[in-house]
Amino acid sequence: MRAMTDVATMARAMDFCSSTLPRPRHLLRLRRTVILVAVAVGLLTLAAAFAPGTLAVVDEPISDWLRGRGSMDWWRHLSDYGSSRVYVPVAVLAAIVLWNRCRSLALTWPVLIAVGSVVNVVLKVLVDRERPDDPLAGVALAAYPSGHAIHATLFLGLLPPTIYLLTRRAWTVWMTGPLAALMVVGVGASRVALGAHWPTDVVSGVLIGVALLVAADLTVELAEERRLPHLANLKPSRWRRS
Repeated sequence: MRAMTDVATMARAMDFCSSTLPRPRHLLRLRRTVILVAVAVGLLTLAAAFAPGTLAVVDEPISDWLRGRGSMDWWRHLSDYGSSRVYVPVAVLAAIVLWNRCRSLALTWPVLIAVGSVVNVVLKVLVDRERPDDPLAGVALAAYPSGHAIHATLFLGLLPPTIYLLTRRAWTVWMTGPLAALMVVGVGASRVALGAHWPTDVVSGVLIGVALLVAADLTVELAEERRLPHLANLKPSRWRRS
Protein backbone atom coordinates (compact mmCIF):
# COMPACT_ATOMS: atom_id res chain seq x y z
CA MET A 1 0.00 0.00 0.00
CA ARG A 2 2.83 2.34 0.90
CA ALA A 3 4.56 1.57 -2.40
CA MET A 4 1.42 2.57 -4.28
CA THR A 5 1.29 5.81 -2.29
CA ASP A 6 4.92 6.57 -3.15
CA VAL A 7 4.24 5.95 -6.83
CA ALA A 8 1.20 8.23 -6.71
CA THR A 9 3.25 10.94 -5.00
CA MET A 10 5.95 10.71 -7.68
CA ALA A 11 3.29 10.84 -10.41
CA ARG A 12 1.88 14.04 -8.93
CA ALA A 13 5.38 15.51 -8.77
CA MET A 14 5.90 14.66 -12.45
CA ASP A 15 2.57 16.18 -13.40
CA PHE A 16 3.37 19.35 -11.51
CA CYS A 17 6.79 19.48 -13.12
CA SER A 18 5.11 19.29 -16.53
CA SER A 19 3.06 22.39 -15.73
CA THR A 20 5.93 24.52 -14.48
CA LEU A 21 5.83 28.10 -15.68
CA PRO A 22 7.14 30.43 -17.00
CA ARG A 23 8.74 29.19 -20.20
CA PRO A 24 11.62 31.37 -21.42
CA ARG A 25 10.98 29.86 -24.86
CA HIS A 26 7.88 32.03 -25.10
CA LEU A 27 10.24 34.91 -25.85
CA LEU A 28 10.79 33.27 -29.22
CA ARG A 29 7.27 34.22 -30.24
CA LEU A 30 8.61 37.75 -30.51
CA ARG A 31 10.91 36.99 -33.42
CA ARG A 32 11.90 40.58 -33.90
CA THR A 33 12.96 40.76 -30.27
CA VAL A 34 15.09 37.64 -30.63
CA ILE A 35 16.75 39.04 -33.75
CA LEU A 36 17.40 42.35 -32.02
CA VAL A 37 19.01 40.59 -29.03
CA ALA A 38 21.28 38.55 -31.29
CA VAL A 39 22.27 41.59 -33.34
CA ALA A 40 22.87 43.67 -30.21
CA VAL A 41 25.19 41.08 -28.67
CA GLY A 42 27.05 40.68 -31.94
CA LEU A 43 27.53 44.40 -32.44
CA LEU A 44 28.56 44.97 -28.83
CA THR A 45 31.09 42.16 -29.04
CA LEU A 46 32.61 43.45 -32.27
CA ALA A 47 32.73 47.01 -30.98
CA ALA A 48 34.31 45.96 -27.67
CA ALA A 49 36.93 43.92 -29.52
CA PHE A 50 37.84 46.23 -32.41
CA ALA A 51 36.47 49.70 -31.66
CA PRO A 52 36.06 50.22 -27.89
CA GLY A 53 36.26 53.95 -28.44
CA THR A 54 32.84 53.91 -30.07
CA LEU A 55 31.32 52.44 -26.91
CA ALA A 56 33.07 55.05 -24.75
CA VAL A 57 30.60 57.67 -26.01
CA VAL A 58 27.90 55.88 -24.02
CA ASP A 59 29.98 54.17 -21.36
CA GLU A 60 31.98 57.05 -19.95
CA PRO A 61 29.12 59.47 -19.12
CA ILE A 62 27.07 56.74 -17.44
CA SER A 63 30.08 55.37 -15.59
CA ASP A 64 31.15 58.85 -14.42
CA TRP A 65 27.63 59.57 -13.17
CA LEU A 66 27.17 56.27 -11.30
CA ARG A 67 30.61 55.83 -9.77
CA GLY A 68 30.86 57.29 -6.30
CA ARG A 69 27.10 57.45 -5.76
CA GLY A 70 25.67 55.63 -2.77
CA SER A 71 27.36 53.40 -0.23
CA MET A 72 30.20 51.31 -1.61
CA ASP A 73 29.52 48.66 1.01
CA TRP A 74 25.92 48.45 -0.22
CA TRP A 75 27.07 48.17 -3.84
CA ARG A 76 29.50 45.37 -2.89
CA HIS A 77 26.74 43.50 -1.10
CA LEU A 78 24.46 43.80 -4.13
CA SER A 79 27.28 42.71 -6.43
CA ASP A 80 27.60 39.45 -4.48
CA TYR A 81 24.36 38.19 -6.05
CA GLY A 82 26.32 37.73 -9.26
CA SER A 83 29.25 36.14 -7.46
CA SER A 84 30.16 32.45 -7.37
CA ARG A 85 29.91 32.66 -3.57
CA VAL A 86 26.15 32.86 -4.04
CA TYR A 87 25.17 31.16 -7.29
CA VAL A 88 27.33 28.02 -6.93
CA PRO A 89 25.92 26.92 -3.53
CA VAL A 90 22.38 27.82 -4.63
CA ALA A 91 22.78 25.84 -7.88
CA VAL A 92 24.00 22.76 -6.01
CA LEU A 93 21.21 23.03 -3.42
CA ALA A 94 18.56 23.55 -6.11
CA ALA A 95 19.78 20.51 -8.04
CA ILE A 96 19.55 18.35 -4.92
CA VAL A 97 16.14 19.61 -3.82
CA LEU A 98 14.61 19.40 -7.30
CA TRP A 99 16.06 16.03 -8.33
CA ASN A 100 12.94 13.97 -7.50
CA ARG A 101 10.52 16.74 -8.45
CA CYS A 102 11.68 17.98 -11.83
CA ARG A 103 14.90 16.49 -13.08
CA SER A 104 15.20 18.75 -16.12
CA LEU A 105 15.12 21.85 -13.92
CA ALA A 106 17.44 20.21 -11.40
CA LEU A 107 20.03 19.59 -14.12
CA THR A 108 19.53 23.00 -15.69
CA TRP A 109 20.88 24.78 -12.61
CA PRO A 110 24.47 23.44 -12.54
CA VAL A 111 24.75 22.92 -16.30
CA LEU A 112 23.63 26.44 -17.17
CA ILE A 113 25.90 27.99 -14.53
CA ALA A 114 28.84 26.02 -15.96
CA VAL A 115 28.01 27.00 -19.55
CA GLY A 116 27.69 30.64 -18.51
CA SER A 117 31.16 30.48 -16.95
CA VAL A 118 32.68 29.03 -20.11
CA VAL A 119 31.02 31.62 -22.35
CA ASN A 120 32.16 34.41 -20.04
CA VAL A 121 35.80 33.30 -19.96
CA VAL A 122 36.00 32.64 -23.70
CA LEU A 123 34.60 36.06 -24.60
CA LYS A 124 36.86 37.80 -22.07
CA VAL A 125 39.92 36.16 -23.59
CA LEU A 126 38.86 36.83 -27.18
CA VAL A 127 37.70 40.44 -26.71
CA ASP A 128 40.29 41.45 -24.09
CA ARG A 129 38.70 44.80 -23.26
CA GLU A 130 40.35 46.96 -20.61
CA ARG A 131 38.47 47.62 -17.40
CA PRO A 132 37.78 51.11 -16.02
CA ASP A 133 40.56 52.73 -14.00
CA ASP A 134 40.80 52.19 -10.24
CA PRO A 135 38.12 49.52 -9.72
CA LEU A 136 36.75 49.22 -6.18
CA ALA A 137 36.05 45.51 -6.46
CA GLY A 138 38.15 42.47 -7.19
CA VAL A 139 38.44 41.83 -10.91
CA ALA A 140 39.89 39.03 -13.00
CA LEU A 141 40.57 38.73 -16.72
CA ALA A 142 39.17 41.37 -19.07
CA ALA A 143 36.08 43.57 -18.81
CA TYR A 144 33.82 42.27 -21.58
CA PRO A 145 31.32 40.80 -20.88
CA SER A 146 30.28 41.12 -17.24
CA GLY A 147 30.37 37.67 -15.70
CA HIS A 148 28.40 38.94 -12.73
CA ALA A 149 25.65 40.12 -15.08
CA ILE A 150 25.58 36.78 -16.91
CA HIS A 151 25.35 34.71 -13.75
CA ALA A 152 22.92 37.05 -12.01
CA THR A 153 20.61 36.71 -15.02
CA LEU A 154 20.91 32.92 -14.98
CA PHE A 155 20.65 32.57 -11.21
CA LEU A 156 17.76 34.98 -10.77
CA GLY A 157 16.08 33.83 -13.99
CA LEU A 158 15.86 30.26 -12.70
CA LEU A 159 14.45 31.29 -9.32
CA PRO A 160 10.80 31.96 -10.34
CA PRO A 161 10.13 28.50 -11.83
CA THR A 162 12.07 26.87 -8.98
CA ILE A 163 10.12 28.65 -6.25
CA TYR A 164 6.87 27.96 -8.09
CA LEU A 165 7.71 24.28 -8.30
CA LEU A 166 8.52 24.08 -4.60
CA THR A 167 5.58 26.14 -3.33
CA ARG A 168 2.93 25.17 -5.90
CA ARG A 169 1.61 28.72 -5.81
CA ALA A 170 1.17 30.45 -9.17
CA TRP A 171 1.33 33.91 -7.60
CA THR A 172 4.98 33.32 -6.67
CA VAL A 173 5.91 33.60 -10.36
CA TRP A 174 4.40 37.06 -10.65
CA MET A 175 6.02 38.14 -7.40
CA THR A 176 9.52 36.68 -7.87
CA GLY A 177 9.74 37.43 -11.61
CA PRO A 178 9.71 41.26 -11.38
CA LEU A 179 11.80 41.12 -8.19
CA ALA A 180 14.42 38.98 -9.97
CA ALA A 181 14.50 41.43 -12.89
CA LEU A 182 15.07 44.33 -10.50
CA MET A 183 17.86 42.41 -8.79
CA VAL A 184 19.58 41.79 -12.14
CA VAL A 185 19.47 45.53 -12.85
CA GLY A 186 20.85 46.18 -9.38
CA VAL A 187 23.73 43.74 -9.81
CA GLY A 188 24.60 45.32 -13.17
CA ALA A 189 24.50 48.82 -11.70
CA SER A 190 26.72 47.72 -8.82
CA ARG A 191 29.43 46.53 -11.22
CA VAL A 192 29.47 49.94 -12.90
CA ALA A 193 29.34 51.82 -9.59
CA LEU A 194 32.30 49.82 -8.28
CA GLY A 195 34.27 50.52 -11.44
CA ALA A 196 34.58 46.84 -12.33
CA HIS A 197 32.78 47.12 -15.68
CA TRP A 198 31.60 49.51 -18.34
CA PRO A 199 27.81 49.77 -18.80
CA THR A 200 27.93 47.99 -22.17
CA ASP A 201 29.76 45.06 -20.53
CA VAL A 202 26.79 44.71 -18.22
CA VAL A 203 24.16 45.06 -20.97
CA SER A 204 25.86 42.38 -23.02
CA GLY A 205 26.11 40.10 -19.98
CA VAL A 206 22.38 40.35 -19.32
CA LEU A 207 21.53 39.66 -22.96
CA ILE A 208 23.85 36.64 -23.02
CA GLY A 209 22.21 35.34 -19.84
CA VAL A 210 18.74 35.66 -21.36
CA ALA A 211 19.92 33.87 -24.51
CA LEU A 212 21.30 30.98 -22.43
CA LEU A 213 18.03 30.66 -20.50
CA VAL A 214 16.08 30.41 -23.75
CA ALA A 215 18.59 27.91 -25.16
CA ALA A 216 18.22 25.72 -22.06
CA ASP A 217 14.44 25.77 -22.39
CA LEU A 218 14.66 24.80 -26.05
CA THR A 219 16.89 21.87 -25.10
CA VAL A 220 14.20 20.65 -22.69
CA GLU A 221 11.60 20.98 -25.43
CA LEU A 222 13.71 18.94 -27.84
CA ALA A 223 14.05 16.28 -25.16
CA GLU A 224 10.25 16.22 -24.79
CA GLU A 225 9.85 15.63 -28.49
CA ARG A 226 12.53 12.91 -28.33
CA ARG A 227 14.77 14.66 -30.81
CA LEU A 228 17.39 14.23 -28.11
CA PRO A 229 16.60 10.68 -26.92
CA HIS A 230 19.30 10.57 -24.24
CA LEU A 231 17.85 13.62 -22.55
CA ALA A 232 14.32 12.30 -22.94
CA ASN A 233 15.18 9.50 -20.50
CA LEU A 234 15.77 11.99 -17.68
CA LYS A 235 12.46 11.77 -15.83
CA PRO A 236 10.59 13.59 -14.44
CA SER A 237 11.77 16.05 -17.05
CA ARG A 238 8.86 17.59 -18.92
CA TRP A 239 7.42 21.05 -18.90
CA ARG A 240 4.06 21.21 -20.64
CA ARG A 241 4.19 22.73 -24.09
CA SER A 242 1.74 25.54 -24.54
